[in-house]
Amino acid sequence: MIAEKQTTNKELSKKMKNLGFPQDSFFFWYEMGSESFLNIPDDIDYSRASELCSAYTLSELGELIKKYKDHLKNVDLQEMGCAGEEDIAECNFNPDFLARILINLKEKKLI
Repeated sequence: MIAEKQTTNKELSKKMKNLGFPQDSFFFWYEMGSESFLNIPDDIDYSRASELCSAYTLSELGELIKKYKDHLKNVDLQEMGCAGEEDIAECNFNPDFLARILINLKEKKLI
């Protein structure tokens, strides 16, 4: 499977970094010039890279979510883009959806 579909997108990854989430994922987004790339940290020439931020995988997000499970009752799934019960399973396997939940909790100062 393509790594971009298994990780948080660049915008959400940047937002999570700016909100103080740990930058310890397996994949990272980085920029060189005007282009963005997704790669594992060992393959990055840090001297030329800018805007390095974690691109969380679904399993990494799952571990973060578990830490804050007591706060999940404060999340409005519809506000997060999950239309209803039929969408919940699909949403739970979407890294960007899980990232939006964590971002929402952090912005509301619940975590």
